This record gives sequence, structure tokens and C-alpha cells, in this order.
Amino acid sequence: MAVSRCTTQPQLNVTSMTCTTVDVFETGMKLATGMAIPVATRLRLRLDVGLLIDDESQDFVDSTRMFELDF
Repeated sequence: MAVSRCTTQPQLNVTSMTCTTVDVFETGMKLATGMAIPVATRLRLRLDVGLLIDDESQDFVDSTRMFELDF
């Protein structure tokens, strides 16, 4: 995970950190990290796992809107 934009603490911009998945929901996921992240900070998340999404699935379009996927 990396800080993409933090207006309250600009020194955090482009800071990389590790995180752990706490829970996954239909509408997103909850992550934990050892670093305090100010409210309204924009983060970039890159998943280093295999993600199996069937392009014929009815959820395919919603999945591509929710996540920036590299194909």
C-alpha cells in the first residue's frame, strides 16, 4: 500500500507500507497497518496474489470498477 495523496501531511505522499487484511466485504475490505493514516488520505493498494475473475461473470464489470486491475 502507498500514500497517493495526503493534504494534511504532504510528507507522507509516496510513502509505502505493508498492511494486513482484517476482513473482506462485498463492498470492500478492511486493512490494518502499523502506521497512522490521516482521514481523507488517498491510498494505492496493489494485491500480490492471484485474483481469479471470470470475464463472463456478472460481477466482472463491478470488480473492475472497484479495483484497478492489471490484465
